[in-house]
Amino acid sequence: MSNDDRDKDQDETSENGTDAEDGRESNGDAEDESSADDGQESNGDAEDESSADDRQQSNGDAEDESSADSSPPSSDSGRISNAEGTAPTRRTVLIAFVTGAAGGLAGGFGLGYWWARRRRRGRPRKPPRPAYVPVPSHAARKGPWPAKVTIVEFSEFQCPYCARAVPVLDEVLKKYPRDVAVVFRNNPLPFHKNAKGAAIALQAANRQGKAWDLHDLMFENQKQLTPADLLGHAEEVGLDLDQFKRDMEDPAVLAEVQADMKAAREAGATGTPAFFINGSPVRGAKPLDAFVEVIDQELKRADELIAAGTPLAEVYETRARELVAKVKPAGSATTAKPK
Repeated sequence: MSNDDRDKDQDETSENGTDAEDGRESNGDAEDESSADDGQESNGDAEDESSADDRQQSNGDAEDESSADSSPPSSDSGRISNAEGTAPTRRTVLIAFVTGAAGGLAGGFGLGYWWARRRRRGRPRKPPRPAYVPVPSHAARKGPWPAKVTIVEFSEFQCPYCARAVPVLDEVLKKYPRDVAVVFRNNPLPFHKNAKGAAIALQAANRQGKAWDLHDLMFENQKQLTPADLLGHAEEVGLDLDQFKRDMEDPAVLAEVQADMKAAREAGATGTPAFFINGSPVRGAKPLDAFVEVIDQELKRADELIAAGTPLAEVYETRARELVAKVKPAGSATTAKPK
């Protein structure tokens, strides 16, 4: 393969990696391919060396055989020649043993991984359950307050699916400017190494009233979220950098992120993005129509609650707790449908 072809293959692989399900798989694929390429080159060199050794040994054997044929027959020399030709050396035995052991371990690991993946795919995934997710004062909020419908979003800044949800939520707010609010809560996943730092940066920016400005910029630059990148983003959105740096180191800001992560676990939001629309769950980056369907149902129920005397400021909690109460006891795979 020429260098140009190899570069072309690597480019295609990088593009495919960008479309992977999450950052862990994308990075993992890139590392595996790099290691595999290195392994192939190493193996090729070993084969070339082995072939040369084999040819030399073969020539040596041929010369030994011709010498044996030309020499007078001797039972002793025959036994010696026989022993040298058939008895494996200690090095050969050791190499064979190590190679066999390594192959067995690799094969066993591969089989175990394949079986675990197969079992996981065959296992039915539990549907998301309704949940009442509190809205703390530190959470970034967009839209009216109070609102008939509140969407609590658990998200993080390195997740590609979370980025897909951003324009959808913008469309939601345009469609329901007076009735729907969005609350952002952090849920950085452990295999995204820069996600937690970005979550802390968001909370630090929120102290200066620019959480959503930094939110949009970080999602536009998901691959530039190192500490140095975050300072650049903060400067770009007009934050006071000295205050931003202090807030980034403030344990209280870290506690806000940790509180969000705890709330996500309690709500059953193990992945991102996850949404709770007045308590009704929507999992994953869904199209606008999926949100509109649930929002319209919740707006209808909100009007009923208000007509029955529920204050507008209490509609979100009242409706969410109502949905939670309708869910069947723990252990059941079904969830309550919105009224």
